[in-house]
Formats: sequence, structure tokens, C-alpha cells
Amino acid sequence: MFLMNYDRVITHKGASLILSEKMMKQAANVLGVSVEEIREATEKFWPTATITKSKEGSHPSSGLEERLKLKAIAKGK
Repeated sequence: MFLMNYDRVITHKGASLILSEKMMKQAANVLGVSVEEIREATEKFWPTATITKSKEGSHPSSGLEERLKLKAIAKGK
């Protein structure tokens, strides 16, 4: 399975990591490799069954991120 133009939700030992397209582009730039190499590396290291495509903002942690942002704003007042 080859996933393109989607965020990647990688699950490993019960923890989830979301790699967005923007993050992959930034990592590729810093590491001096292509985004394609980042995609291939994630697919090679983690079984493709644990990589699921997710449209931006649809992962359950996105709600948590919003709540944390609102909490940080409230503390600043």
C-alpha cells in the first residue's frame, strides 16, 4: 500500500504519531532527502498495516490539540 498526499498515522506499541505532509516536507528539507524517501522509510520501518491514511484534522488527537490551545490562551489572560 502506497500512501500519498495524506497525513500518516503511525501506531507503534500502542502509541500514535501523526506525520503530516508539511512535517514530512520539513524533515526532508532538514535531512537533505526527498519526501518520497521519507515515505519509503516509514513504510519500510513500520509494517504498512500500522500506517493509516488520515485526512487532516480527522485524527482523535486533533480535538486534544484544540483543547490544549484554548487552555494555553485562557492561562495567558
